[in-house]
Amino acid sequence: MRILRLLSVICTALAATLAAGARTAAEAFAAAPDTVIEMLSGAARLDMIDYFNFGSDKATQNALGGNARITAMTDRLLCWQLSDSTDMQLAVLTERNDTLYALVETIMTPAADSEIRFYNRDWKPARPAMELPARRDWLTEQGRQHADSLQRLMPFDMAAATFDPATLTLTLRHSAPQYLPATDSAKVAPWLRPEIVFINRGTKLVRQP
Repeated sequence: MRILRLLSVICTALAATLAAGARTAAEAFAAAPDTVIEMLSGAARLDMIDYFNFGSDKATQNALGGNARITAMTDRLLCWQLSDSTDMQLAVLTERNDTLYALVETIMTPAADSEIRFYNRDWKPARPAMELPARRDWLTEQGRQHADSLQRLMPFDMAAATFDPATLTLTLRHSAPQYLPATDSAKVAPWLRPEIVFINRGTKLVRQP
C-alpha cells in the first residue's frame, strides 16, 4: 500500500502540468477539475488508477459512499463504474496539436441513456465533435411511413453511447423501446435503426450512413 501511496503523491505533483493538455486518458482523468468529473476527488481518481494498474479490483468510494472502479484503460480511453447505476467513459480525441476530451455518462435506468459532453485541453466546454442524431436519423424506411404512430407510442429517443477502446469508434444504441410494453416494443422495432455509428477522425466524430 505504501507503493500505491507513493505513486499517488507523484501523480499529484504532476497534475498541475497535465491540466493544460493531458496526453493519455489516465492523465486526463487524474487532472480533470472536480467540477467536470463529479463525485470523485482528485485523490480518489489517483487511487483508482493505482488499483487498476496493480490489478486490484478494490473499489474507491465516491462522494455519496458508492463504489467506483476503473473497468478498462487504454492510452486514449478510460472507462469506469461511478456507481451501481452509472458508467462513465473518457476519450481523448487528438489531431496534430489539438486535443478534445469526450466524456460519456450512461445512466443504467430500465433503459440505458447517455449524455456526451466535450471539453478542450483546458477543460473548458467545447463545441461538440459530432451532431447528435435527431428522430429522423433513427427512422428506417418503414419507420418514416409510420412516423406519426411512432411518435404516439414513443415520444422520445434514448440511446446508450459507447466508445470502442481500439478505434474510438462511437456507437449509439437506441434504448427507448425498452420502456415500452413488449407488444409495443416489438411493433416499433422495425421502424428504428438499432444503432448509429460515428468514426473517429482526429477531433471529429463522423456519422456513418
